[in-house]
Parts: sequence; C-alpha cells; structure tokens
Amino acid sequence: MGRNQEQNQLQRDAQRTKILSSALGLFVSRGFAATRIVDIAAQAGVSSGLLYHYFRSKDDLLAALLAESLPKMDAAARGLEALEAPVADKIRLALRTLVRGIQENAETGKHHLLVALVSASKALPDPAREIIERHARGPYRVMERLFATGQQEGTVRDGDPRDMAMLFWALVKGLSIHHAVHGDALGAPDPDFILPLFLK
Repeated sequence: MGRNQEQNQLQRDAQRTKILSSALGLFVSRGFAATRIVDIAAQAGVSSGLLYHYFRSKDDLLAALLAESLPKMDAAARGLEALEAPVADKIRLALRTLVRGIQENAETGKHHLLVALVSASKALPDPAREIIERHARGPYRVMERLFATGQQEGTVRDGDPRDMAMLFWALVKGLSIHHAVHGDALGAPDPDFILPLFLK
C-alpha cells in the first residue's frame, strides 16, 4: 500500500471512529430511539451522506458499537480463564485491569451503559440482539467457573459461584457507568478494597 493509500486509510479509520464515538455519546444521552442519523452526523462534524458511506443505518451503527465491546470482553474473559495461574491471581488481575480500564478510557462506561440500555429494550434491532445474545453472558460464565475452581483451591470465599459472578460483573459495570456519569469527581475504589468480597 502506497503512502497516499495509507494516509487515506488512516483518515477513513479516524472518521469512522469519530462517527462511532458521536453515536455512542448520543445513544446513551438521548436514547437509541430518539437519536437521528442527522444528529450523529452533526455531532461528528460530517454530512449525513458521508455518514451513510460508512454505515447504512442507525441499526448498523448500534451493531458496530456492540461489536466493538461485547466480543472483546468475551474474548478477554476466555483469555483470562486460559492463563496458567492460580484462580486468585486471575481474579486479582481481572479486577485491577477492569478498574484501570474504566479510569483510563472515558468511553468504557458509555459502552456498559449502552449495553444496559439496549438490553432492556423490546425494540432492539435483530443484528444488535444477536451480538448481545452471542457474547453478553460469556464473561459471566467464565467468572462462575473461576469462582467454583477457586473454591476447590481454597482461595475463594464460600457462596454460589453463579451469584458471585453476577455480583462481580454488577460491581464492575456499576463502577463503569458511575464513571461515565460522574467522571473522576467522586473518585474510584481501590480494587484491593473489593477483592475481599471474593477472596479469602
């Protein structure tokens, strides 16, 4: 690929990222149904025609946003499970990595908020629903298996591993959404403060 082609591709990638970021912000602040393509284009500083060059519809934009976050989280959870390490170390690593990601990336919380909002919708477009159904529960199952194994190892507290997985992700997503709404104004807990909820 020549230099001009590389520059053009970089510009296209940057434009696509800007459109997705604008859509994400509007979907979580106004709601998916209330957001129009023209609103997203205006927020991104592009024409509606140019936006349609990247995405055929608002449904496609939503699916692209979900495809950016949920499969990555699913894959990261499976990667964590596959690590050759004691379960307690995996849980520490997961929590510290997730909390750091929330604090360092302002859009992380918006992605969690978007998933929560659209998952509760009965009018979710089919492509978006398929992504949620395929990937949203994977990380819960991974943590459930890790907690069960950790209990066998004697490092994880007693309790129903499924309930513990739900609590783990409820805490992470709650912190993420909290950060999306309030930023750093109210601070963030140290992951080591949360770990005793799960580890002995």
